[in-house]
Amino acid sequence: MKHGRQDYNRIQDPENKIGKDEPVFLLRAQDKFAPMVVNLWCALVASAGKNPTLAEHVAKTVIHPMKEWQKENKSKTPDMTTCGDEVKPDCGNCRLMDYCGDSRCFDFQKEKYEQKKQYEPTTYKRYEIVSAFRILEVHRRVDRHGILYVALDTDHNNNKEVVVSSEFMDEYQPRTGGYYVVSETEGKSCLSAEEFKAKHTKA
Repeated sequence: MKHGRQDYNRIQDPENKIGKDEPVFLLRAQDKFAPMVVNLWCALVASAGKNPTLAEHVAKTVIHPMKEWQKENKSKTPDMTTCGDEVKPDCGNCRLMDYCGDSRCFDFQKEKYEQKKQYEPTTYKRYEIVSAFRILEVHRRVDRHGILYVALDTDHNNNKEVVVSSEFMDEYQPRTGGYYVVSETEGKSCLSAEEFKAKHTKA
């Protein structure tokens, strides 16, 4: 198998299940972005719907252990780049956005790159697996805190009472028929049924 990083080429498959010329990309737990990248992969696999248990399995066996490892050890942003056929610390001119696609990096002048960066901010798109509960009833208490009665299953046989703050009620304005959403990275929120179905597919 062929690694993008030349110093990783010593890592090979002794059983030859991976083709000799097959490109691979190795993610290590010390890479602070690794859990997020694997989470994106899980979300894409889940949205494809062909193997619904695979994403859950990878989350348990890869993402969670990576996060636990990062809590106990140091993680960092990647600090190596491929310039030509050599691997060396980032020279300041090569960037992933300028990767040429043929195992080499374009060596743009730093001044030119800085000018482009000033007028073209980088944007990011992220996917993740979230927990969501259908809202059956919404009530306001005297202290303006909210009480949401949410369904724990699709048949609405098991329900749960969730108490939320007045600030949460004012910001998200939960409505019956909407969804109470719990995200590992963004916390708790509420979406209307239309918003939720437009942004999510069942894992």
